[in-house]
Amino acid sequence: VKGNDVYIFGHPMGLAGNIALPISKAYIYTVVPTASLSFKMGAGSTPIGSTVFDGKSAVYCKIGKKANMVPVKINLTTWKNSAKYNFRVAGDKDYFTGLLISALMSSFTSRAGYMDNKTITMNFKINVKHKGKKYTIHNKFLYAYIPSYYDLYAMVDDLSTYLSVIQRNSFTDISI
Repeated sequence: VKGNDVYIFGHPMGLAGNIALPISKAYIYTVVPTASLSFKMGAGSTPIGSTVFDGKSAVYCKIGKKANMVPVKINLTTWKNSAKYNFRVAGDKDYFTGLLISALMSSFTSRAGYMDNKTITMNFKINVKHKGKKYTIHNKFLYAYIPSYYDLYAMVDDLSTYLSVIQRNSFTDISI
């Protein structure tokens, strides 16, 4: 740490180059040492800055810099319960889709289970901005496979395709 410049890890996170993910102070509860891949278990706090560059020997961060965060709302209804989830996902083009899909899968399986036979109807709405104009992309899918874990994979694969086309296109800049 030197002023507002912070270098973390001492190794690359993913060699992503320019990157914008929120950083926060953290408390490390324990270190789990293994010969193949040691890791830390901890908890973060309020964001204090953003990553800037994921390079060969460290990840460079800047305190006070804000990472773009995309608000996400999930309304989940099953035959026995319902839940609403509101969270923010880092809008970085390399990480957004994977982080959102992980949050969606976790939300879904916590309420609807994983292996129970079911059908899934997914309605989604994605608000985007392109050249100062706002647009809404929406669609509805029905999934009915047995065993039902194929439902989940089909659902996230379809949504992932939409998100990747928006964020990873090489023709123009579109923000979610």
